[in-house]
Amino acid sequence: MKKYNISEYVNGSFAEEVDDMPLSMASAGKPNVIKKVGGKEETRKFLENLGFVTGGTVTVVSETGGNLIVNVKDSRVAIGKDMANKIVV
Repeated sequence: MKKYNISEYVNGSFAEEVDDMPLSMASAGKPNVIKKVGGKEETRKFLENLGFVTGGTVTVVSETGGNLIVNVKDSRVAIGKDMANKIVV
Protein backbone atom coordinates (compact mmCIF):
# COMPACT_ATOMS: atom_id res chain seq x y z
CA MET A 1 0.00 0.00 0.00
CA LYS A 2 1.39 3.39 -0.96
CA LYS A 3 1.56 6.35 1.43
CA TYR A 4 0.49 9.74 0.14
CA ASN A 5 1.00 13.33 1.19
CA ILE A 6 -2.13 14.58 2.95
CA SER A 7 -1.94 18.00 1.27
CA GLU A 8 -2.06 16.26 -2.11
CA TYR A 9 -5.12 14.29 -1.00
CA VAL A 10 -6.90 17.47 0.02
CA ASN A 11 -6.20 18.90 -3.42
CA GLY A 12 -7.66 15.80 -5.07
CA SER A 13 -4.33 14.38 -6.23
CA PHE A 14 -2.26 11.45 -5.05
CA ALA A 15 0.89 12.30 -7.00
CA GLU A 16 3.39 12.77 -4.16
CA GLU A 17 4.45 9.77 -2.06
CA VAL A 18 5.65 10.15 1.51
CA ASP A 19 8.17 7.64 2.82
CA ASP A 20 8.87 8.79 6.37
CA MET A 21 6.66 10.31 9.06
CA PRO A 22 6.78 10.83 12.81
CA LEU A 23 5.18 8.09 14.89
CA SER A 24 2.62 10.65 16.07
CA MET A 25 1.09 10.58 12.56
CA ALA A 26 0.94 6.78 12.17
CA SER A 27 -2.40 5.02 11.92
CA ALA A 28 -3.59 2.85 14.78
CA GLY A 29 -3.40 -0.91 14.28
CA LYS A 30 -0.76 -0.89 11.54
CA PRO A 31 2.77 -2.15 12.32
CA ASN A 32 5.50 0.36 11.41
CA VAL A 33 9.26 -0.13 11.10
CA ILE A 34 11.29 2.42 13.07
CA LYS A 35 13.62 4.21 10.64
CA LYS A 36 15.22 6.73 13.00
CA VAL A 37 15.10 7.84 16.62
CA GLY A 38 15.99 11.51 16.96
CA GLY A 39 16.52 13.97 19.79
CA LYS A 40 19.33 14.55 22.23
CA GLU A 41 21.54 11.65 23.31
CA GLU A 42 19.69 11.35 26.63
CA THR A 43 16.31 11.17 24.86
CA ARG A 44 17.54 8.60 22.33
CA LYS A 45 18.89 6.37 25.12
CA PHE A 46 15.62 6.69 27.06
CA LEU A 47 13.59 5.65 24.00
CA GLU A 48 16.05 2.85 23.20
CA ASN A 49 15.62 1.47 26.73
CA LEU A 50 11.85 1.39 26.13
CA GLY A 51 12.44 -0.65 22.95
CA PHE A 52 12.34 2.04 20.26
CA VAL A 53 15.33 1.00 18.15
CA THR A 54 16.05 1.46 14.44
CA GLY A 55 14.70 -1.52 12.53
CA GLY A 56 12.28 -2.46 15.30
CA THR A 57 8.52 -2.63 14.88
CA VAL A 58 6.03 -0.38 16.64
CA THR A 59 2.23 -0.39 16.42
CA VAL A 60 0.01 2.44 17.61
CA VAL A 61 -2.77 1.04 19.79
CA SER A 62 -4.57 4.31 20.51
CA GLU A 63 -4.16 8.09 20.50
CA THR A 64 -5.68 10.61 22.89
CA GLY A 65 -4.84 14.29 22.79
CA GLY A 66 -1.63 13.57 20.88
CA ASN A 67 -0.43 11.04 23.47
CA LEU A 68 0.03 7.49 22.19
CA ILE A 69 -0.24 3.99 23.53
CA VAL A 70 1.95 1.72 21.41
CA ASN A 71 3.08 -1.88 21.26
CA VAL A 72 6.84 -2.19 21.05
CA LYS A 73 8.97 -5.27 21.86
CA ASP A 74 5.98 -7.22 23.24
CA SER A 75 5.17 -4.39 25.68
CA ARG A 76 2.53 -1.69 25.76
CA VAL A 77 4.05 1.76 26.33
CA ALA A 78 2.47 5.22 26.72
CA ILE A 79 4.44 8.13 25.25
CA GLY A 80 3.73 11.82 24.83
CA LYS A 81 3.41 13.55 21.48
CA ASP A 82 6.82 15.23 21.97
CA MET A 83 8.53 11.83 22.24
CA ALA A 84 6.43 10.33 19.42
CA ASN A 85 7.57 13.15 17.13
CA LYS A 86 11.21 12.07 17.64
CA ILE A 87 10.51 8.55 16.31
CA VAL A 88 10.45 8.31 12.51
CA VAL A 89 8.63 5.39 10.89
